[in-house]
Amino acid sequence: MTLDLIDLLVFLGIGVIALAWWNNLKAKEQALKAVMHYCDRHHLQLLDQSIALIKIRPARNETGRLHLQRTYLFEFTSTGDERYKGKAFMLGSSVYRLDVDAHRID
Repeated sequence: MTLDLIDLLVFLGIGVIALAWWNNLKAKEQALKAVMHYCDRHHLQLLDQSIALIKIRPARNETGRLHLQRTYLFEFTSTGDERYKGKAFMLGSSVYRLDVDAHRID
């Protein structure tokens, strides 16, 4: 059996897609962990125990290296009655900012 250039490109493409998918799953786990920790520290309840990727783009860190910047959306409650939104911002594999809507503190 011989492999043509097309076959090699197909295998390479599948490998790149699998690597990107795995990298995104790993980043999402890191972001979810940071959001859960934030909610625990501030006595908030993370709703649905999930976050959603809403934006991904290339960005440079403080040293000029190119990374993927990801923005995740999540919902939380402080009283159990109302839903509030928050965003987690990642650069590469680290969460660098969490923003939450103004909410009631009971």
